[in-house]
Amino acid sequence: MTDTHVKTNAIFINEAMPWNKIDTDRFRVNIGFESDIKMNDIKSEYISEIRNSLLRIMKEIRDNFEDLRDKQMAFFKFKKHLESAKEESQGNPVLLELMICLFDTIRNLNSENLTIEHINLLEDIICYINSGITETDVDRATEKLISAGLNPLPKLDGLAEIYKEQGEI
Repeated sequence: MTDTHVKTNAIFINEAMPWNKIDTDRFRVNIGFESDIKMNDIKSEYISEIRNSLLRIMKEIRDNFEDLRDKQMAFFKFKKHLESAKEESQGNPVLLELMICLFDTIRNLNSENLTIEHINLLEDIICYINSGITETDVDRATEKLISAGLNPLPKLDGLAEIYKEQGEI
């Protein structure tokens, strides 16, 4: 029998992100036989690596909490990784919903306003990132963010200008 490597192009879209370095070559599929590992297992490992990578950056923010410059740099890194993770989550609508919620929360937050309680909450929300995420998980995460005073909704830039153009202001 011939061996074929399972490769997913999505995993290698952005080489700068750690979860894009998962070694899919080690997952072999024997043609004519049932696979030792299913594509869902690869996706699950991939999603776990996204979660773990984001948690490592949150630890970096926590470790540099008192140093404004280092905290800002780590926070910027977190934003970039989260943006990439959001793009990588396109195939799972529920996971994408959570990623968008997290992304909008972070976009609405400045590192100077970040508290230890925010870090704890964001770490808790990041732990929801898994292949079995449900709508209930996303709702629970959104409620937690709102209860903590964070804004998980997108900014409506230009809204005042739209109202002004329509003569409503």
